[in-house]
Amino acid sequence: VLNQVLGATGSTVSYSADPDPERSTHMAAIGALKAAIASGSVETLLILGGNPVYNAPADLRFGELLAEVPVSIHLSLYDDETSQRCTWHLPQAHGLESWGDGRAWDGTWTMRQPLIAPLYNGRSAVEVLALASGLKTTSGYELARESLRGSASTADFEGFWRRALHDGAVEGSAWDAVQPRLDPGRLAVAVDGLRALLDIPPPSAERPEVVLTVDSKMLDGRFANNGWLQELPDALTKVTWDNALLISPATARELGIGDGEIAAIEARGATIEVPTFVLPGQARSSMTLALGYGRTAAGKVGNGVGTDAYHLRTTTAPHVVSGAIVRGTG
Repeated sequence: VLNQVLGATGSTVSYSADPDPERSTHMAAIGALKAAIASGSVETLLILGGNPVYNAPADLRFGELLAEVPVSIHLSLYDDETSQRCTWHLPQAHGLESWGDGRAWDGTWTMRQPLIAPLYNGRSAVEVLALASGLKTTSGYELARESLRGSASTADFEGFWRRALHDGAVEGSAWDAVQPRLDPGRLAVAVDGLRALLDIPPPSAERPEVVLTVDSKMLDGRFANNGWLQELPDALTKVTWDNALLISPATARELGIGDGEIAAIEARGATIEVPTFVLPGQARSSMTLALGYGRTAAGKVGNGVGTDAYHLRTTTAPHVVSGAIVRGTG
């Protein structure tokens, strides 16, 4: 709306149409998967990457769901928590070992070519999908060429292919810019949503909120087995080899929790214990806790480091846990 009012649309800001406006959100999609498994309609489940047993919303109990699937297959770079719950683990080729293509944010077609051959005979996601789909061609190289062939602007496909690899992108393949129009109905819904947020009671010492965030080093936990990153001090707290509950000095005094004391957090039937870090500048009655720790199948470096905050994350509260009970344990 502001860009429209300022006249920025079409000059400093451009828009393109959503290529798949009907796609589900991640939460809706994994919720639909849970319903399908519970109904017994899933005989074989193929998981391409990710680690949902570790980081899916806790209320889905994804690890228990996998036990209800007759055959489960996990394509992954690591033999992680999800792989250990599946029937089969498939070694995935790293992005630097794989052929592929993709779209940039503006729709520009980009190419990816491997720097090395797969070290452990791994396969990329597109190769596994081609195999599962029964395609005659399962080579990542050939699949990338076939994907690009439909957009070739010349009869000389070999020259077109080599130019795309050289440039790293296909010239002129960006999506057309569109001129958006304000929809009064959708704008009214958005305004109503903002009003609803303002009506929510603010957090207090009796009902604090815990903000769950990806870690600056572990991200969502995928880098937990990297000792160099574990040793890297956090930018604000300088904490290493751990995550901590960041709490303001005023809130710490109100709750009677000391700096470094182990705090217990209870929310929606889950309880975790994590050390506190009293941090000046932290919002009052709003605490921050990084995800990505407490791994059990990361490897000898990352196993058991820190606290698994995913136990607090649910489908209805994936980012902010309101009304948590936080107390010191002494």
